[in-house]
Amino acid sequence: MTIIEQGPLRPPSEANSLLMRLFRSCPWNKCTFCHAYGDEKFEIRPIEDIIQEIANIKAIEKDALEITKGEELSKLSPLGWNKVQGYIVSKYGYQGASMLAWLSFKDKNVFLQDADGLIGKTDYLLEVLDMINSNFKVNRITTYGRARSILHKSPEELKQLYEAGLNRIHMGLESGSDAVLALSNKGVNSEENIKAAKMIKDSGMELCIYIILGLGGVRYSDENAIETGKAIGFINPDHVRVHTLAIHDDMPIYHDFKGGKFEMVSEDQAVRELKMMFLNLDDYNGEIICTHPLNLLTEINGNWPEDKERLLGIIDEYLNMSDADRLNFQLGRRMMVYQRIFDMNYNDRYQKVDSMIKRIGTVDGVVEILRELQKGCN
Repeated sequence: MTIIEQGPLRPPSEANSLLMRLFRSCPWNKCTFCHAYGDEKFEIRPIEDIIQEIANIKAIEKDALEITKGEELSKLSPLGWNKVQGYIVSKYGYQGASMLAWLSFKDKNVFLQDADGLIGKTDYLLEVLDMINSNFKVNRITTYGRARSILHKSPEELKQLYEAGLNRIHMGLESGSDAVLALSNKGVNSEENIKAAKMIKDSGMELCIYIILGLGGVRYSDENAIETGKAIGFINPDHVRVHTLAIHDDMPIYHDFKGGKFEMVSEDQAVRELKMMFLNLDDYNGEIICTHPLNLLTEINGNWPEDKERLLGIIDEYLNMSDADRLNFQLGRRMMVYQRIFDMNYNDRYQKVDSMIKRIGTVDGVVEILRELQKGCN
């Protein structure tokens, strides 16, 4: 039984959120670095479908409370939880277990899918927000928001959505460089990105932006770093999530990569981009998050500017290594032998990676393996 339709993507911070699919696919779906939706047609789901899905979740909640005789799900003993879960799975299938887990959370968050939750008409979104808040006590409701969709809303509409419970927008800035945005066919320029992001901030919503190291390739590496740092400073978002480009064979950019028109940055160059971006972060006050496994230095996380010296120190610690040690760390990280630079101090781990490098035999061979391993992190 399908209780609720859910799409393929969500932000990392929404891992425990209820994924509620209002739209299928992406209204743009032309970015060269994206392969999330393929040829899937963009559609707005009927409000009747959303009403039915909320009713399905409420039915699970009703059944669970009947079994527990009204006891809160979060306070159940392991034995009591197993009893409730077993019944829900037998009646609703395994998706019912996920819904039950969400219902048990003290802080319930909801993420509205798919790739652009602000593409819908404001009245439609307000109706959905009202249904969610009328049926559940939620802590946060978030969605992705593309710059063009944001710009099509008035400041008053965005304020309405915020007051109705839409707390945070996740926005793919990707780069602050117009050349890189054009190269990646993002469909907007930096000025539009910055204007849209500021509109979100002015509405009262939290803003989390995403940037991609290496998106401009070797040609635009410096420009990508410098202009992205400047854009972040202009916007001053609450959170900046850093990703690193990995190229799959079903991405539009793959053909340029294989044909030699797009030269990927190396692991070292991506780290240098990150440092250069940091050095151009003027007037930014917020959170830097590099935990995504696509990144090499996932330990770079903190608040800016309070943690500036510590974060730059991690980068310099890496860049100041010998060539051999940097290659060892790269392969060790991608093989999940290391989680942080300090892990190289464990001699058994270091020797394990060193032995692998010797078996591969060439630096070019290691680089090929690194790219394959990185693709598996998407």
